[in-house]
Amino acid sequence: MKFRYAEGKEASKQRREKKLVHERKTASSQKYSTPTPKYLTSSKSKIFFFLLGLLNIAAGLYSAVVYYGAQISATHPLLWIFVADCSIYAILFGIVLLFFSASRPRKLLSLIALVGVLKYGIWVLFAIFLTNFSQSNYFALVVHILFLLETLVLFRRFAFKVKHFLVVIVWFLLNDLMDYYFLLHSPFNLNFFVPLMWAALLLSIFLSFFVSAAFSTRKEIA
Repeated sequence: MKFRYAEGKEASKQRREKKLVHERKTASSQKYSTPTPKYLTSSKSKIFFFLLGLLNIAAGLYSAVVYYGAQISATHPLLWIFVADCSIYAILFGIVLLFFSASRPRKLLSLIALVGVLKYGIWVLFAIFLTNFSQSNYFALVVHILFLLETLVLFRRFAFKVKHFLVVIVWFLLNDLMDYYFLLHSPFNLNFFVPLMWAALLLSIFLSFFVSAAFSTRKEIA
């Protein structure tokens, strides 16, 4: 009887310790996470995500045809994914939003789309001002600013892990290799080739790490 009593007491102690560890982890998670706004969790958000997703996809397809059509037609089909950078990530971000509208988020796809939108949104703005801003750049400037703003509005919908970061940083460095070694980059004044190349490389590394780390503590929403 004494043996059984001691055994039961030890099991009870272990359960209390496990419960205490779980409570500490929960408290730590809540401390470093940010509450998700109600406008992102309401039933109306599904319609919002669906419409915004369609808008992103339509904008991406339009820009691919209008701005990258000639370059795409002169490139092997297997390499098209490395050509129309801005268009591709607009489309991907739109697909991510459609998944959200169906309450079926995809973490890896979300991270690729988010880093891509931020990277090429910032890169295009940098390129516009570096290569002399003109009236012909107004539309591109406005579009990419809106691009960046929508990611800031929706960033709390994401939750990422280290494994996602590793895949994403390799992917974007491969993009930079294809752009600046195999010269698949979008047309720009080659006098600015070096600063634009370094801007792309630094954005790939910084954003892949920052987005993964900054959003890894966010509460995931189904």
